[in-house]
Amino acid sequence: MRTLVKRLATIGVSEFIVIFVLMAAFLGVVAMNSSVTFQQVILPPPPPVITTILGDPQLKAVLVIGTTTLTGQTVRVFAYSDPLYLETTADEDGRFYAVFTADVLPPGNHRFLAAVVLTADQTTDPSPTVAVNVADDYTVSVDRDGTDQLIQIGNTDETTSQLVRALIRTQAAGRASLEPLQVPRTNAQSTRALWIQTALLAIIILESAFLLLQRLRRKSNDGKTFYHLGTGFYRHPSGR
Repeated sequence: MRTLVKRLATIGVSEFIVIFVLMAAFLGVVAMNSSVTFQQVILPPPPPVITTILGDPQLKAVLVIGTTTLTGQTVRVFAYSDPLYLETTADEDGRFYAVFTADVLPPGNHRFLAAVVLTADQTTDPSPTVAVNVADDYTVSVDRDGTDQLIQIGNTDETTSQLVRALIRTQAAGRASLEPLQVPRTNAQSTRALWIQTALLAIIILESAFLLLQRLRRKSNDGKTFYHLGTGFYRHPSGR
């Protein structure tokens, strides 16, 4: 490092600039590769996707199935026409399941979306909205005015009905936690990341402008042009 600084100093590159750039690059690489929090803030994970919504007339329930790249994480599935939400956990394959029963989700037009919980007060951007019509007998059909993606919407068969029954048993405690909650805003995490990136860029620009101004003053005081390389700081402690 000392040899590199000496060589760069001979063409007029100050030591503190070299150290600043190298340290910034080093810390940036470490942060991007080892800090999950940093990655979630600067590079937010993609939102989950709802892939299937099935109605179960026998059990009077609506089954929501989706996928996420964040396995093992808590997922909030919103029926935000009320609004209500149910928390579930993505399995090792990234699939998640949520069952809205008749005691919490009445018949009518409903819009569903999902978001992965990152911290106590932070989630990923929400999934695309899926709008369905839930009939009085809890058969489900597409709401053409609100669904803009290709997903499976229909009703359960014998196999999926057994899945719904099992989920109702395992999510019994979860059903009690249904309560009003603010629905995540679309692109909230992407906007947050953009603001952070913009702030970091502004700091770099301001720092660079300050260094260039300092160089201009230094060269002007020495009677030299801004582009004059001189012999560098290392051999001239006077700073010229």
